[in-house]
Parts: sequence; C-alpha cells; structure tokens
Amino acid sequence: MLYEMEQGPNEKKIMRLCRESGQPIPKSILNAPTLFAGNEYYYSIWWELQSDRPVGFAPGMIPSSAVRSWLKDNDIPIGSEDAEDVLYIISQMDVAWLRWSQKKSAKDAEIRKKGK
Repeated sequence: MLYEMEQGPNEKKIMRLCRESGQPIPKSILNAPTLFAGNEYYYSIWWELQSDRPVGFAPGMIPSSAVRSWLKDNDIPIGSEDAEDVLYIISQMDVAWLRWSQKKSAKDAEIRKKGK
C-alpha cells in the first residue's frame, strides 16, 4: 500500500523515461513489494472504506463501525475469524497510511515554507 502511494502514480512514467533515455530503473521500483494472492482482498476493502474516514484538520482512522458495517453488508459474521482478520488488517493498514500521510504533510509544508 505504501509503495503504491509513493511510487504508484509515477512508476510507469519513470520506467518509460528510463527505457527511452537508457538510464537504469531506480532500485525503489526494481525492488517493489509483491502483493501476495489473497491480500488484494484486504487492499480493496481498505480502499473502499476510505470514504468513511473522518477528516478535520487532518485525516482520522477509518472507524471500526465502518468496518463492521462493511462486514455486515458482506455477510461476514462479527466475531468470526474472517471478521477478526479484516478488522485487524484494515486497522494496521490504516495506521501505516496515517503515519505516511502525516510525514507527507510535514514534507509538503516544509517545501511550501522554503518556497516563500
């Protein structure tokens, strides 16, 4: 997920430019993580739940109530092993994304400050 945030938007463009110019492909792209079979499931759930994230001065965690509602809508019984996996994995993905988002916001603010 974090790779997608960092490299995803530009990966194809960078690879094309490297091929055209004869430059080596950056290690960050060559060493891209692999999304293992089955993990796409959690990734797609996390993306689907993005719209439930509270936003004020900064984005907040996806509420567990939104995840539980998703489980109910998808006929996954609360308390089942599948439901517990979804709740845990989505919360861990969200924590990682929030940390990334905060760092990115701080970097962006620093860039804006230097530009003035």
